[in-house]
Amino acid sequence: MATRRWSPTPLSPNATWNSGRTISAEDFVADWQACNGQNISFKCNNTDRMSQVSSVKQGTSPDQVVVTYKGSYSDWPRTFDFLLPKESVSDPTTFNDGWTSLTKINDWLAGPFRVADVSRDAGVLIETPNPDWWADKPKLSQLTFRVIAADDRFAALRSSQIDAYSLGEDTSKVDDLDALGNVEVREADVPRGKPERVATRRTLANYGAFGNQSIGWTDVGYLEPAG
Repeated sequence: MATRRWSPTPLSPNATWNSGRTISAEDFVADWQACNGQNISFKCNNTDRMSQVSSVKQGTSPDQVVVTYKGSYSDWPRTFDFLLPKESVSDPTTFNDGWTSLTKINDWLAGPFRVADVSRDAGVLIETPNPDWWADKPKLSQLTFRVIAADDRFAALRSSQIDAYSLGEDTSKVDDLDALGNVEVREADVPRGKPERVATRRTLANYGAFGNQSIGWTDVGYLEPAG
């Protein structure tokens, strides 16, 4: 079977990790080496996509990545939909257990929000806007993620304790969710995983409707109406 190559347009020169380091081809190479399934010491959530790749290397400059696939692969655009910096995947111990402080968590991520507080005992993670984010600024002032038992999530949504949660494979609550009136079941594009059905308040589908309010949820992805 013939191999297929993907050589995208150069990475944005403004794209940086929260640590300040420029995102480069080295990050793509390191992620692929960690999660292509060849080294089982890396506890990757999913290796299906990376395992379709035969090589990842720098192109003509550090801001160009050349990915070669083993054959035809229809889901190729999502191969690197959740990129991590090379520092966080340098070895299995760092990748599996290195996320131990707010400094490391923030330095090893990039996005419109950064982690402001984590309470493992309470099961709460709070994110606030990232002042160093180089793309579009977020419209929300805060995101709150809560660990809530699966059996309690419907009640938490109904009582406005949270604004969205993943249904997973459970569809038993769909009729009850529809009966709430202000809730929709949508499909979330989850990084390195299969799309999940998510129960969400209708206003969450339009971020602009929130202005500067804060919202809370248990799982989040890019929300598309469920078909």
